[in-house]
Amino acid sequence: MNILIIHFRSIVFAVIALILLLLFANDILFFSEKSSFFLIGIFLLITFYATYKIEKRFIFVIILISIIVSALALLFFIDSVIKRDIFVVGVSVVYYSAFLAIVRMKNNSKDMTARTFFSISIISTIFFFFAASYGIYINFEIPLWIFITIGILFLIFMTFASLYTYSTNTYRTLLASTILSFSIAQIMWMMNFWPFGYLTNSSIVVVLYYVLWDMYVMVFTNTLSKKRVINNIAIGMILLFILLFTSRWVLM
Repeated sequence: MNILIIHFRSIVFAVIALILLLLFANDILFFSEKSSFFLIGIFLLITFYATYKIEKRFIFVIILISIIVSALALLFFIDSVIKRDIFVVGVSVVYYSAFLAIVRMKNNSKDMTARTFFSISIISTIFFFFAASYGIYINFEIPLWIFITIGILFLIFMTFASLYTYSTNTYRTLLASTILSFSIAQIMWMMNFWPFGYLTNSSIVVVLYYVLWDMYVMVFTNTLSKKRVINNIAIGMILLFILLFTSRWVLM
């Protein structure tokens, strides 16, 4: 019965998120644009309350809010209605995975399935955030230092949330999160000179982030192995090769 309740609660919140995002994505507003933002705000508050009641840690609560906010920001850069709808469905699945993972980790902090769901939702949220952030940075000419600073702070927070499920040592987790985030920031600075669009750049950031992040997970869980590291690097290089040679090069 507990398992059914856990899944039912997660599905209900995911369906509500799906409906609201679909309404927003298709410009089906009840009264005005302000009313739509009001409904989204109410939903975020309910999410905040429900999640905090389950897991008394703000860091997990804000993950779900980050998923919705990042998805809303990214919707502004998707022109096709069909693509918007497909994207919203994907976001609701990510939201469901994160909510379910948080509930399951409350009952069993070592639940590997829950950790996997949570990690997938973290990686997906990072992609949503950076895709939207790159879009804002490119279109509105935001200063590079502001863009990178916000990216560092966001990565530290998300990395800390994900690694904290593997180690409750706050200092160790925060140190690893900071090192990883600043490493990605260096890559982001170099990528500023690359002739690619915001989706390609954000995809590259996510691929490189995952390769480094998984190494920290292996260290935290004492499963570090040369074979797994080499496999991750090889897969990462293949994905980067595909991204670089299938993306449109925008030469200035």
